[in-house]
Amino acid sequence: MIALSRIARVRAKHMPWLVISLVLLIIAATIAIVTLNLRRGLRNQIIQQDGMMLYAASMVPTTLTSDSNLGELERDPDIIFANLTEIVLQASEQKGVLAVQLFARDGKADGNEESLSDDELDRLRGFNTISSFKPAAVIRKKNGEMVRTPLIRALVPLRQKNQFIGAAEFILDAEKVADELQKLDRNLLKYSIRIFLLAGGIMGLSLWFAFRQLQLINRRLEERTKSLLRANHELTLAAKTSAVGAITAHLLHDLKSPLFGLQSFVSARGAADDEDWEIALSTTQRMQKMIQEIVKLLQEEKTNEQYELSIDEVLALLREKLEPECAAAGIEFVTQGSMHGSLINRDGNIILLLIANLVHNAIQAVPKGGEISVKVTDDDGNAIFDIADTGPGLPEHILSTLFTPSRSTKSGGTGLGLAISKQLANHIGAELTLKTTSKSGTIFQLRVPERMLNSELVAP
Repeated sequence: MIALSRIARVRAKHMPWLVISLVLLIIAATIAIVTLNLRRGLRNQIIQQDGMMLYAASMVPTTLTSDSNLGELERDPDIIFANLTEIVLQASEQKGVLAVQLFARDGKADGNEESLSDDELDRLRGFNTISSFKPAAVIRKKNGEMVRTPLIRALVPLRQKNQFIGAAEFILDAEKVADELQKLDRNLLKYSIRIFLLAGGIMGLSLWFAFRQLQLINRRLEERTKSLLRANHELTLAAKTSAVGAITAHLLHDLKSPLFGLQSFVSARGAADDEDWEIALSTTQRMQKMIQEIVKLLQEEKTNEQYELSIDEVLALLREKLEPECAAAGIEFVTQGSMHGSLINRDGNIILLLIANLVHNAIQAVPKGGEISVKVTDDDGNAIFDIADTGPGLPEHILSTLFTPSRSTKSGGTGLGLAISKQLANHIGAELTLKTTSKSGTIFQLRVPERMLNSELVAP
């Protein structure tokens, strides 16, 4: 699942750039296709210009046909050929004509075996000019030297009284045409790049902005999903620990009287020099004190009695309560740090109970000669309590369910201590986390937000 989640995150990260690249590729391909079609049409128009001019020149009446007294001579083949020749010679006087050749009505050349193709002949009979451009045709100069030069081959239909009478082939110098074609290619390339940059830039920025907004929305959804999961976990934990709390309150009420009787019995039977009875008396007194503290806390929850506890007073109460217990176990207990601010009694007493519970857990894990410390620091107005010990650290297999009610790893334990501590912290709006654990010790951190400090008392 972790690998699949990682792959999904990588795909989500690269997907916007893949889509933008694909869109830009489509835009580039579209511009290229349009530009190539436009180039083909414009090049054809430029190449056909000379052919159209020669065709216009071939429509000028000759001196032979301008005489209306020829009569039957107009149909004489020699007269027709002479007229055809005169037309071609007049057209060949156009600037740039290098060579000319005549073709008869059947498409065969005069004086050689060369002939027009069937397609060319059909187009010429429809009185259409045909021009083709050769960018590097080989020609022979008068001195016999062979050179390469751009040429245009123009086939022009010849007509007389709307009748196709033959065709003329003109070989034209195409240096100017070649320059125009190169200029056309440069302009088309320049404008294509500008259009691509403009259209691609607008589309790319629009898509990037859209994907950016989607990523922000997805991130917010992920955060809300995590918050809902945390809230669901807290609700589940609260449901479990609230039941435990109700049972605990009932047990405390029922144990109060029997425990007082047990304390009186041990106190009356014990001897001053009997160590076992001294331990039993000390244990019953501690249990009685713990019950009194919890009962007091429960009573404050139900009443409007309010007073303030400063952070320094909280540390002093911790020392007063825990130093004797740690000393009895051969462990040094210290408090460190100081900060301004105070808590209302309800929150302060819960924090005392919470930290005391963590210290009691640490006492069972830390060997004699070890140390347990409670350090308070000011973090931008928030009170940070670090509860550290020099024990062997927590087992790795319990870390995933550390604050969940589960089976205890200690003999006689219930597995509820840390779960209840976590729920108490959540109850007052604080946050309890495991900061670090290793073979050299464990540190729990209790974060008390600034809004809980210096709170004004509410009048009853």
